[in-house]
Amino acid sequence: MTDLDDDDPEPRQVIGIGLATYAVMVAVALGWLSCRERLAELHTQAVGTHGPWLAAGAGVVTGVLMATALAWLSPRSQMLREYDAVVARTFAGTGEAVTMLVVLGGAIAEELLCRLAAQDAIGLPATVALNSLLYSCIGGWRWLLIMAPHALLLGLLVHFGLGLLASTTANAIMNHLNLRRLRC
Repeated sequence: MTDLDDDDPEPRQVIGIGLATYAVMVAVALGWLSCRERLAELHTQAVGTHGPWLAAGAGVVTGVLMATALAWLSPRSQMLREYDAVVARTFAGTGEAVTMLVVLGGAIAEELLCRLAAQDAIGLPATVALNSLLYSCIGGWRWLLIMAPHALLLGLLVHFGLGLLASTTANAIMNHLNLRRLRC
């Protein structure tokens, strides 16, 4: 039994708050880029410097590898089993459309804010640290060990010129495959 079991909010409430948070994240990212006169970076970083096929392919491969690693590690780690239980409870009873909205909305919002706006301003190491700490504050310390490698891999995709297409694709695919695994 985890410390999250007794006081978990209703899944619809969590999803609604999550979607509202994603909208705020997009607004903050675009506002921050605009204030720094870096809004053109959205266009530049959307696909990256290697083109859409390589960016999309790298995103798919990275997303599948991250989901596979999580699926392999989860039964072997109490911390990851607790993480899986929280995620499964949150998405229990949600339809495919709501799940996809959360997966896609989250991937777009997180990558705009973390990989474009923040990484552009403060660099990869600081962005990985901030992203990991943010999610640890939301989900507890146990998410730090999940989010740090996740944030690093997604940040490296952008750092090596594969753009937001790669990081957003990887993020969405990993989350989608993880949710499918937890629903079975």
